Amino acid sequence: MKVFARAALAFLPILMLASVPSHASEQPTTAPTSIGDLPSHGVIVFGELHGTREIPAFFSEQVETLLETGHGVHVGLEMSASEQDDLLAAMTLPEAAQHRALLKLDQWRNGKDGRNSVAMAKMLRHLGHLGARFQGRLSVFSYDIPSDWRGESNDRDRFMADTIGRKRDRAPDDEYLLVLAGNAHAFGVPGAPWDPDFRSMTVQLKESYPVVSLRNLQSGGEAWICTPECGAKTIQGLGESRSRGIFLEPFAMDWSEEPVHDGVYFLGELSASKPLPADAGLGESPSLRN
Repeated sequence: MKVFARAALAFLPILMLASVPSHASEQPTTAPTSIGDLPSHGVIVFGELHGTREIPAFFSEQVETLLETGHGVHVGLEMSASEQDDLLAAMTLPEAAQHRALLKLDQWRNGKDGRNSVAMAKMLRHLGHLGARFQGRLSVFSYDIPSDWRGESNDRDRFMADTIGRKRDRAPDDEYLLVLAGNAHAFGVPGAPWDPDFRSMTVQLKESYPVVSLRNLQSGGEAWICTPECGAKTIQGLGESRSRGIFLEPFAMDWSEEPVHDGVYFLGELSASKPLPADAGLGESPSLRN
């Protein structure tokens, strides 16, 4: 697949990843690792399954932990770089006004892959509050291509890696850079089940920066997925049950001879988060509970 519209491309990796055998190391770490024990001078990529409540909440918790321990933090979100200014402005608004502002953005109005969920909106609100609380120590940026982008898949991931790399270059070594990205963009080795020539954002970042790539594990549950029909879909458990947190142990997938991720984060059972409803910000909506 050489040329694509971004919205159409999103379905294939989701379908493939749902059926690809994978496993963590045979001797898992028993104790989780604190986010503050990871190196600050590189990039920490949190690979995620889009469309859950728990992953955005966990990610923003890690940001808060670093801020509370005195660190500066830069947060990269898989949202259109061309809409970054409007996104940042929306983060500081009251909830109803924020929802109205987000729904003016193409990705939030037309998105089909879980990145426009109620949980993501709540994460943005949390990050906005953290920015106000820790003045000058938190910056948020978006690094994805414009919604009307057409090009090769590696070009998209190169754009993402270049955008993140420029942010890392400008940041002091003692300030963290945390990135939330779809699991395919967090692959730490070349290739993918659907394309042996795929070079993920993380692979390209590793050419110039120290990177820790983490993948979400869960005991099961649901996620809001479009394949292509949209809805809360059952997801399989990955990895053995363990305490909630980050574990620095290699994560293997059957399509690669090398570990695909440097570590994992386990969140137990996941639950689906619906897209931000079109009437959000116009009054109380039951769907905002999801």
